[in-house]
Amino acid sequence: MKDCISFRPLEGAEPYSAGIDVAIGVQKLTGLGLGPVIIREFVRRFVFVSPAVRAVITDPEERSVRSLHAFLKAGFKLVETIQLIGESRKRHVMRLDRP
Repeated sequence: MKDCISFRPLEGAEPYSAGIDVAIGVQKLTGLGLGPVIIREFVRRFVFVSPAVRAVITDPEERSVRSLHAFLKAGFKLVETIQLIGESRKRHVMRLDRP
């Protein structure tokens, strides 16, 4: 675990990486398997449409098991677990490289 302000030195993200966060705001829509589908489609349709983007980075909180599993099912790999300066909770830095 490392303390840091920026992710770039941690997981080697290039300047041409994109970052995403996902939230399903309607409680009854959680736990239905929508997360991985939404993530995959968003990345395909909106992020990797730019040929300059080489990777997508995200950082769900360690205690957010559903989020972690959704990103893993969408093809992201766990890079490392960190704790950002000023935050009390650890985060999983995850990465999906362009296919």
